[in-house]
Amino acid sequence: MTITEKTNGLVEISTDEQHILHRKDTPDKFPEIRHVTIHSNMLPLYEEVSADRPALHKAIADKIAEIDRYDKSHAVDGFTLDGKEMWFDADMRGKIRTGVDSRTRRGHDTYDIFWENVAYTFPVKEASVMLDILEDYAIETLSVTSRHRAAVCALEDIEAVKAYDHTAGYPPKPQF
Repeated sequence: MTITEKTNGLVEISTDEQHILHRKDTPDKFPEIRHVTIHSNMLPLYEEVSADRPALHKAIADKIAEIDRYDKSHAVDGFTLDGKEMWFDADMRGKIRTGVDSRTRRGHDTYDIFWENVAYTFPVKEASVMLDILEDYAIETLSVTSRHRAAVCALEDIEAVKAYDHTAGYPPKPQF
């Protein structure tokens, strides 16, 4: 890094081809800055970093997008009921929970859950237990996804980011 004093309290900072200047208070932004003129009292705001840093940031962003796609895929979001693969998102689970609780309070013995226009009739207590299991599964998978995101963000090597196995650690899907 080359620092050149100018007049009026200005300083020029330049770097070579293998490095870029990075403003310290913007950790998530890696602009391609190789030369900047600033007031000398602002000098501590910049640091010289490897020119690979923007590439690392992009690799991390790409891997996180991959993690998020996997989290929303059938590989994670799903359970089996009578041999049929299905999934109820958080909104649907909440609606079913409201229906089951209402039926229970009113003294009904059964609750129908519909999937692809087919009714699955459950005793209300069994439907409640099934919803508890699904909610626990959703919480566990969210936790795994969050751990994967944090682990990838902590990596400082592009090859390690690319090689990171974002499919590991998910619990087995519930089966009913």
